[in-house]
Amino acid sequence: MNIVRTLTLRHLKENKGRTVVTILGIIVAVAMITAVFVGMSSLLNVTGQAMRNITGDYDFSTYTETTDTLKIKNESELKKVGFGYDYDYTIVPQSKVKNPENVTTYLRTYDSNCLDMIMTSKFEGKLPTNENEILVQKSYIDDNKLSWKLGDKITLEIGKYYDKTTKEEKFADEAVVGDIFKKHETRVVTVTGIMTDDIATQIYSQNIIFGQNGTASKDNLSSIDIYGKLKNVHINATKQIDNILKKYGVADYCNLNTEYLLSQGALAINDITAILIVSIIIMLIIIITASVMLVYNAFSMSLTDRIRYLGMLASVGATRKQKRNSVYFEGAFLGMIAIPLGIFFGIIGIYITLNVVINRLADANALSGMDKIDSILSVPVWSIISIIVFSIITIFISAYIPARKSSKISPIDAIRQNDSIKLKAKSLKSSKLIRKIFGYEGEIANKNLKRNGKKSRLIIVSLTISVVLFISVNYFCSMLTNQVGGFEKEPYQVEVAVQYSNAENLDKALAKENNVKDKYSITACYIQQLKSNKDKYLDYMNSKYKNKYKEELCMRLHLVDDKYFDKLCKDNNIDKSKYYGKNLLALAVNSVGDKSEGDPVFKDSVKNYGLYCDQSDLYAGGFIDDSIYEDNYKLEGHILSEENNIHIGDFIKYDENDPMFTMDDNSEITMFAPMTEYLKVTNNKPSNMTITYGYVTDDSKKLVKTLEDISDNYGVEYISNIEMQQQTTDSVKFTIQVFLYGFITLITLITLFNIVNTISTGTAMRKREFAMLRSVGVSKKGFYKIVCLESLLYGIKALIIGLPLSLLISYGMNVSLGSAGYPFRPDIMIYLIVVVAVFLIVGLTMFYAVNKIKKGSIIEALKEDID
Repeated sequence: MNIVRTLTLRHLKENKGRTVVTILGIIVAVAMITAVFVGMSSLLNVTGQAMRNITGDYDFSTYTETTDTLKIKNESELKKVGFGYDYDYTIVPQSKVKNPENVTTYLRTYDSNCLDMIMTSKFEGKLPTNENEILVQKSYIDDNKLSWKLGDKITLEIGKYYDKTTKEEKFADEAVVGDIFKKHETRVVTVTGIMTDDIATQIYSQNIIFGQNGTASKDNLSSIDIYGKLKNVHINATKQIDNILKKYGVADYCNLNTEYLLSQGALAINDITAILIVSIIIMLIIIITASVMLVYNAFSMSLTDRIRYLGMLASVGATRKQKRNSVYFEGAFLGMIAIPLGIFFGIIGIYITLNVVINRLADANALSGMDKIDSILSVPVWSIISIIVFSIITIFISAYIPARKSSKISPIDAIRQNDSIKLKAKSLKSSKLIRKIFGYEGEIANKNLKRNGKKSRLIIVSLTISVVLFISVNYFCSMLTNQVGGFEKEPYQVEVAVQYSNAENLDKALAKENNVKDKYSITACYIQQLKSNKDKYLDYMNSKYKNKYKEELCMRLHLVDDKYFDKLCKDNNIDKSKYYGKNLLALAVNSVGDKSEGDPVFKDSVKNYGLYCDQSDLYAGGFIDDSIYEDNYKLEGHILSEENNIHIGDFIKYDENDPMFTMDDNSEITMFAPMTEYLKVTNNKPSNMTITYGYVTDDSKKLVKTLEDISDNYGVEYISNIEMQQQTTDSVKFTIQVFLYGFITLITLITLFNIVNTISTGTAMRKREFAMLRSVGVSKKGFYKIVCLESLLYGIKALIIGLPLSLLISYGMNVSLGSAGYPFRPDIMIYLIVVVAVFLIVGLTMFYAVNKIKKGSIIEALKEDID
């Protein structure tokens, strides 16, 4: 080992504190880089296994109506090809021929390759191998009260149904009692397998599947499904699949198993890939920026501390290359220790995190296909290589500028160190105001900052970047969390849509249920523009909202019963009588986001203009009966058109204690109107209306079961267990929060290491300066006052730059990424925490470093030649 490297290692050993802090910083940075790559790889791995269980173990599927394309099975680029055959025939158990409803199903037969690829979830028994063996859905057996079990011999009728009047052929799921069944054949089959949880076959109503021991008969064959799996999945796998299918003339009907392909490395697939790559790039930029800042400051301080001996080496013949390589060697040495440790701790950390997150998602039923997950953690070779490469790049960028500076050190200048202070007397002048407020100690502290030049600027820049990183990343994370939790938690657990004419009867039926505690009328529709032309509505908005709402305005109109509406009017001192007339008027909350009254969206002039929603929005809101929609496609007279539009009558206060106000998305303007007036204005009949209720209950599953049992008697159109959906949403939100706030924590650690390292090193290098102050009689109190004021000035200067810059970056993210419902409102508490933290960290670090210096001898410190 040459003398330069020996001296470098000795220097690192002598400055153990700085070396340890630098290594810890690099370890955290590498751990974060590891978390990005291993986390991405593991998530793709879990997603791929889940999608394999949900959709099947194939890369693509397509279909054809001619057997000529079966030649694809000989394609050399495909690992496996399977065929599923669909026939025009329907099948039904012999005992049920007279009553085809529900029990009738389609005739499908799959070969062994196809069954291997689609049967990836749990099933009992074995796969069928010929046309006389079948797989059956357990739900099909249970729903139709069949007694089938494994090994049973079943007689099936195979044929077609025809309408009793028109004599037209009918599909299997359209057959009803009275239709004519013409039998093609009777087949006795054996139940070899029962599908208990095969999502792929359930989705396509594949209730009964026959085996196939050869090429299927062409007789009444309607189509052939082709399933294929590539030998090697690479980044351009989708293009490869397209070329293969074009070769055999079946590219037009291709269906890619997208998530499964993505998990295997087919990155050039769709917008999901683009979002994933952009997210990874953003995270890597933030991590590398924070890491470079930390390691660069460490190398810069190290270089300042080594200027004298590098100059001496230059005087005895050391070349520029050798001096430059001494800094690179320091980086390489620290990297050899920190990179393996960073990878190790990163893998451990992401393994624990993924286990917690995925188990939480699985418990909330937020993830399907988790029953046969082999492993969660995935650490492929490419991820390790990527981690090492990015870690080396980070260290190299950090060391590059200090290395160049070291190569230019002149022997004479280094020995004399005459470039350590290059200041004129004029530049050291201090404001009289500082002297008046803080005394001579304040003046000394201010001059110290100016005298230290680059060292002081380095500390201020480090603090500034740390402030900007923490606030910006925190705001970005809070934006993403808000987007996921855009809907407030609903105050009810079960949602039911029922015909308006049957609503009262349903209430009476449920009154017997002690399980129902309360009920909310949550019927609503969306209004997306004003009556005037496309962009005219912007004239009625306050200026800060015009840019956000130039694409779309979203308002949610709640139709409530008269009693509740009258209460709203009373609570807001509004005359209710004007809301019961010829025109439909509504009460509106004039705010979005956090519903702040001091930030109105509309000017009062908006009350003079009408609002309306189009029929698709109204139908989607559950206002129109299906029969009306099918018989009268235009829905004339049943929508809020430009002729019978709605006006805002008055603005009301947002009531956070009223659940009706908290149901809407943060991006929506909440409105209320009486149901009776809506019916009158739109000429709608109660029998044609569908209204939605939200029921409060302690046992949502029990209430849903009760509603399902009585739904046919009361015109119930849909039932939804909101509690289960909310658990899924909460789990997804929890997942995002774990990753985002874990990211914030690690970034904070890096910036903390950086601040402590920079300040403690900078203070330790001022032994001579502090010894001189002590030697001329500065008291202990005055000495601490100087240190305290220096800390204060460092913090003030960093915050003066960092806080406005953080605000600007956060505002830019809000404009580019935020939705209309999230007007820019910085979190004042975060800013206060940052201000306190900066002064606390700087103060404690400086006092710690100074206390160490004070223990030394004044004489020894003054004899030192280093600055």
